[in-house]
Amino acid sequence: MTVVVTVSVKDTYKGQAQKSLVFRQYIWDRSAQDTSGGYGKGQELVLLLMPVSEYGLTSPAGLEQGRFRVLHDQGKTLAVNGRGNSGLFTSVEEHARSRGVQLSARTRLAARRREPGALPLADLESAIRDFARKQ
Repeated sequence: MTVVVTVSVKDTYKGQAQKSLVFRQYIWDRSAQDTSGGYGKGQELVLLLMPVSEYGLTSPAGLEQGRFRVLHDQGKTLAVNGRGNSGLFTSVEEHARSRGVQLSARTRLAARRREPGALPLADLESAIRDFARKQ
């Protein structure tokens, strides 16, 4: 009940940069086994992966919350997770303050966004880089 995923890496936000990545993920939903756990050829994704477990498995943080599909719509590059980005920036400014993370102006503006839905990929990347820089 696992799937092996191989991806070409375009950018690395945290950790050592690699050209490709292979990981094994547990599939908790049997119906998702038929669709390779929701991964498919040609998808453009942003993955926020957890560390590899003692069993050699990993998954996106928060499962569908940490897997963002990248969409291209009318010249805009957008990102949306499996929850439609609902609650994505809840308490981000408070978490940043408590951890001593300096948020960029772009991230602060994105953090004030309350409606769910796709957001500019650059906004998501800015937030990820702000937090990754601190660690």
